[in-house]
Amino acid sequence: LATRAVSRRSEIGRYRVQPHDVLLACRGTQLKVAMASPAVDGALLSANVIGIRLGPALLPLVLFAFLESTHGQAALLERNRSSKATLALSAKDLGGLSVPVPPQAVQRQIVDWVQTAQLHYRTALQAAEERRNLAQAIAADLLTGTLTATPRQGGDDHGNAKRANGA
Repeated sequence: LATRAVSRRSEIGRYRVQPHDVLLACRGTQLKVAMASPAVDGALLSANVIGIRLGPALLPLVLFAFLESTHGQAALLERNRSSKATLALSAKDLGGLSVPVPPQAVQRQIVDWVQTAQLHYRTALQAAEERRNLAQAIAADLLTGTLTATPRQGGDDHGNAKRANGA
């Protein structure tokens, strides 16, 4: 990677990503929101990403949930300074964004729900990926003759697969 010297007087620290920062795509064609994980700790924000670091009043995952919601997306798009097809937001544009701040107990509930939903979503994607890989492997084995298909009783065409070597 290319490197550059940075002046000691530079405010580069404010552009370093920290875990739990809320990241928002501010250029491009899609409005995307993400939470910074520990894996990106110390990475630098580009001109295409706005990093939001919150104080104690609002939990980062609550802001993330709001910005991902249809309400939050609409509020962000109202501030868009470009055409409907492209996105052009600045940190200044976000300054007047009205975000609900529920009590901490409600925020913790929101965090639990969002984390659970994300876990279920990742698990469902992983299961779908595994099913697709298995189906592709069986199809490849059938095509190469490693497996042979035999019709099920009842006449449907979804046969049972048997190894070509007689297994």
